[in-house]
Amino acid sequence: MEEAPRGSRLNLAVLVEIARTVERRDALAHAICAHAVAGLGLAGASISIVNHDAGEARLDSIAAVGQLSSFMADLSMPLDKPTDATRTALGGEPIFVGNPHGVQNGSEPANGVARWRNGFGAHAYAVLGLNVLEGTLGVLTLEWPEPQPFEEEERRNLQLFADVVAIVLRSSTSGSPVDVAATLPKPSCDDAELAAYQLNGRGLLVPEAVAGAWTHAPAVRAWTAVTPAHPEEGSVAFAQVAGSQNGGLACAVGAVSAGPKGGAGEAVSSATGVVRAAVAHGSTPAEILGMVGSSMRSQTSAAWASGVVVELTQATGALEVAEAGAAALLVLGREGRFELVLSDSPPVGASRTAVTTRFQVVLPADRVAMISGGRIASLSDPACVTKARHILETLPDRGGEETARSLLAIVCGEGLAAAVAVFEPLPQGSGEAE
Repeated sequence: MEEAPRGSRLNLAVLVEIARTVERRDALAHAICAHAVAGLGLAGASISIVNHDAGEARLDSIAAVGQLSSFMADLSMPLDKPTDATRTALGGEPIFVGNPHGVQNGSEPANGVARWRNGFGAHAYAVLGLNVLEGTLGVLTLEWPEPQPFEEEERRNLQLFADVVAIVLRSSTSGSPVDVAATLPKPSCDDAELAAYQLNGRGLLVPEAVAGAWTHAPAVRAWTAVTPAHPEEGSVAFAQVAGSQNGGLACAVGAVSAGPKGGAGEAVSSATGVVRAAVAHGSTPAEILGMVGSSMRSQTSAAWASGVVVELTQATGALEVAEAGAAALLVLGREGRFELVLSDSPPVGASRTAVTTRFQVVLPADRVAMISGGRIASLSDPACVTKARHILETLPDRGGEETARSLLAIVCGEGLAAAVAVFEPLPQGSGEAE
């Protein structure tokens, strides 16, 4: 059990990132369960909340990951029904059951009547109260595939994890709206690192300054803005733009966080190396984010990454998108439509949850912005959404680099790394040679 304290610290660090990047309570609870299963090697995990809305106090499951997750997701029971979960919900005291089926360590496979044990996926479990100042919010249930001794130190670490989960879930259900616009930083980001690129019709991408010798108009223009990296900070952002194997544009923005000071720099170097190699190999956006997650788990200390990865196919306008953690994609259509998608997935490296892909169409003269890191929750505020839309609408007046910097200012926060990429496919024959 010597690894328990280290595992607990890793889980708490990731909880902070999950809480900062996932807002809906059910998605937040699911992300917590997914991380617990991956980080502790569990057979399953679930979260249930005490509900008094129906006149009868009940314990309602809001998230479950593992063998019985499809069943647990809809489970609801009266609080007066005598179960381990309801007893913990009423009293707040944890329950640890290390070997409910009497499995013998090192024994031969069970024969005869004892074979019924083989059908169980969980051979130890803990029911932990989600205790807050007002009382017990609900319960966190963790299940192990093997019997557990549950020594005292491990019990303390597991309850500490549950206490932080309770605080996170309590904050997510607060009825007091936050005026995000009033707390925005000043829109300067003067120290942001800026870059500009052009992609020609054959898929060659070069810095804008180098494209001056081109005799044909570019097919896509792209700009990035990234907060500068400081060795002592716990998070570092990155932006990568490249031509893809299909002749289109591949772009990734992300923010990497790590436990010890200075660890984020090493982790982001690993992440950017993975992105470059994966793009060159022709990997999909979902595969790229998945590999970034694997690189985070290979770090010596706790590390995780948020990000958006896209690939634009010039011939069809198809945009393949993968997002995780503190990430958002904004699209301003040439006819005025505006779309904003905030990721509700946990950061990669925080769990082994599969990264999913979605598709949409981007037309010439549409403007696309990718944002990751910082105070991404600002984009859930209508005033910030209006501001972001205005920034994209005024791109011709601002210029691409200033547009990226202005979007970065929306999510900038002291000590929080963030990155932005903006790109615009151009109508054929309408641009000017650079």
